[in-house]
Amino acid sequence: MAEQAPPIFKVTMRVADDPDGVYDQDAIEYEGKLWLVPEWSDSPVLGYRIPTRIISMETLNYQRWETLGIVEYVIDDPMPIAVLEGRAPQEVMARYVVIDMPDLRYPLPSSRMN
Repeated sequence: MAEQAPPIFKVTMRVADDPDGVYDQDAIEYEGKLWLVPEWSDSPVLGYRIPTRIISMETLNYQRWETLGIVEYVIDDPMPIAVLEGRAPQEVMARYVVIDMPDLRYPLPSSRMN
């Protein structure tokens, strides 16, 4: 378990199943790499949340943007929604590096100190 959670970045991306839609996701640094966080599991009683799954951005085409100290990323290629939801067929999931329920804890958004 991490003692202090690294920052959470914002990611803008398109989903292959919805070519007109633009989706905002979170991303984190984990083991020296960037990971997309499509879903969080909240534990309000304990005051934290954990990523339900993380998807490595290492094999994705993306761009980094920094404006006024805020870092954001844009993923260039659309991703199937089934990958984000963790329900894609094995042959599709094999194209991505996915970790389910990593041992990472982040403060709930309402309990973050700004």
